[in-house]
Amino acid sequence: MQNCFPFTNNKFCSLNQTSLNVKRVQNNKIEGEIKSKTLSEQQNLIDKEHYPISKKIQSNFNYQNSYYSQQTMYFEEQICKGKSDISQIENYNSDLRDQKQYLNKKARILFKLRLKMKKIIKKQINNDLFYKEEKQYFNVQFKLNQQQQQEDNILRLFQQHGFQYIRISNKYDCLFWHHNILFYCQSKDLISSHQFQNYLLQIKGKLYNVEYDKNKNPKFRIQDGMFDVNLYQKKFILNGLGTEFMGQSNNIKHQGYFLFGQFQQKIEKQEIKLSTIVKKKIIIRDVETQQIINSKIYVNDKSQQNNQNKIFWCKYNQMFNENDCQILNQKLWLSSSIIDSFVFFLNQQNEQRYFTLKQDDRNKVSKILFIPTYVTTSFGSNYNYEKSQTIFQKEILQFQDLEFNLSQIYDQIGFPINRNNNHWYFLLFNLKENNISYYDSLSTAILDNYLLSTLSKLLKFTQKLNFKIEEQFQQQRDGYSCGYRICSLMEHFSEKQFNPQIYYSYNETRLTKLLQEVIREIE
Repeated sequence: MQNCFPFTNNKFCSLNQTSLNVKRVQNNKIEGEIKSKTLSEQQNLIDKEHYPISKKIQSNFNYQNSYYSQQTMYFEEQICKGKSDISQIENYNSDLRDQKQYLNKKARILFKLRLKMKKIIKKQINNDLFYKEEKQYFNVQFKLNQQQQQEDNILRLFQQHGFQYIRISNKYDCLFWHHNILFYCQSKDLISSHQFQNYLLQIKGKLYNVEYDKNKNPKFRIQDGMFDVNLYQKKFILNGLGTEFMGQSNNIKHQGYFLFGQFQQKIEKQEIKLSTIVKKKIIIRDVETQQIINSKIYVNDKSQQNNQNKIFWCKYNQMFNENDCQILNQKLWLSSSIIDSFVFFLNQQNEQRYFTLKQDDRNKVSKILFIPTYVTTSFGSNYNYEKSQTIFQKEILQFQDLEFNLSQIYDQIGFPINRNNNHWYFLLFNLKENNISYYDSLSTAILDNYLLSTLSKLLKFTQKLNFKIEEQFQQQRDGYSCGYRICSLMEHFSEKQFNPQIYYSYNETRLTKLLQEVIREIE
């Protein structure tokens, strides 16, 4: 039968199998091109439908339907005119159904192919996003690991050279503590620090350093800035921009550029400054031999005239003369100078002993700090919390960057206290167990509740404290030994932090010899 379907011309035969294979090759080529694009370009290709398969299918299908409708109308007219019979229409309908099925089949194949391509592109986009995020994540992790490794190396160096590392949570988050040294810094400054050798570093931070002369009198050095650190020699030298403070205070002495620890300024200013400070020496001579006995203490002219016949010396930052020696020789009531010198002696001895221990053994020590008697004595009789806070924080200024939270370093704080200038007793605050122990060598305990609450607030106790009177503390049977017993008790607690099993015993003879040695001047 003659083919009467003009839609079987070349225009519609372009969707045969060979053409379909060509389209697949083109699709693979397009797929390769899409994969080679960036993520944004791939998305644009999809959004703008740069991949035109579905459009071609829809256009061809619509065109063919329109053509079929025209052919149907043509045959109906021919039948009406008698020029065609019904068999031609049936053959036409049969071929039309076959062609529609063929086109629908190819359309479904091409539609599935486009869906597949979209899934491939979407998967490629997701994979690229995933790999990009994963790469960024690993880059961040790698950088963090490098920073953590750098910080760990610096921490290890400090610990290898005997420093105690304490993690704090204030302006500075790192504290390196050694005998007479407190160095505060931030962990980010550790990461950016420069390491020249195994023990030479350059770190930004704040230094509290105390140096002692042969009589244990302190010289305070507080500096803030960039330091050259020699871990082996335990030296911190301000080098670069920084600030130096006056003694144990927050008053600025120098601010600007330092070169190897020396502040750089004009010589004229130095000469003017030095010329304005004129100190007079007190020259103490023996009455008979006229030999100079002591020429180390600086006083004004009146004090020199009044004390010509007395010998003075300064040890542990306390002034002494022969009267203090007589107190110990004749078993008299102890003065605050003697007790405070013993407080400084114990604090220095405890710190020095602590840093001779290994790192693991240090964690077993229940560290104690004694506060000198002049702190609570300076409160006076009528005082408020603001006054007591100013006096107390001035004494422990080296802990201001801890916000005076002593519990981050110490476990116990001890206060020898003078009651009305006629009796000594002792308060022990346990910062870990949240309690107060009261030690009094007299059987009649007279409590100062306001002082207890003030000291508790200064030590930043937030919970209710458990108060305990230690009744087993040995009672005195004389009118002078309360001060000796307090010194003996402080010595006991100093030893107990290193040896918890030790028992308390009072030996006045041995203690007197120790106190004499503590206050004796070293020539």
